[in-house]
Amino acid sequence: MPGVVWGPHDPHFGESARLASDYLRGQLRSLPHGGTLSIVDIRDVAAAIAAMIEPGRGPRRYATAPHHVRLAELAAGLNRVTGRNIRTVTLPDALVGAMVAPVGLLQRALPFRLPVSTEAINLVRHFPPVDSSRVPEELGVQWTPFDQTLADTITAMVERGQLAAKHAGTLAPVEA
Repeated sequence: MPGVVWGPHDPHFGESARLASDYLRGQLRSLPHGGTLSIVDIRDVAAAIAAMIEPGRGPRRYATAPHHVRLAELAAGLNRVTGRNIRTVTLPDALVGAMVAPVGLLQRALPFRLPVSTEAINLVRHFPPVDSSRVPEELGVQWTPFDQTLADTITAMVERGQLAAKHAGTLAPVEA
């Protein structure tokens, strides 16, 4: 049972990659104060699934979401791994909810995707932490460090052309 999956080589440019891209391109300058996510690296999810495939053990469930972070901590992590200093403001959750309420209606009329949605705000306002301690204990999978997951996600996005190198800061490839 994975949390919010991050990591390199997302072929579909999913929500995690979009969140990173929107932030690094300066489109997310205000964050809900209480907003949180429980993040896991895709490589850790794959390792946990592979470790669970064991004859005779029967069905089991494991929570795989070791990094429960506030959105402000995620923003700080993205700044840290890219060497950038994108400033954000945290706003009261109720204010953010009221500001985003009309976005759903507006999004239906626009031909492009807005960087925020009512559903996303509701998700981050109510994302509970989970206990993922059984995975290392029972399956031997060690969690990828949070900053490594962020850095590898961004590097892969640049390599795939999903993020301009100028937004990747120190993670951008050095041209010869």
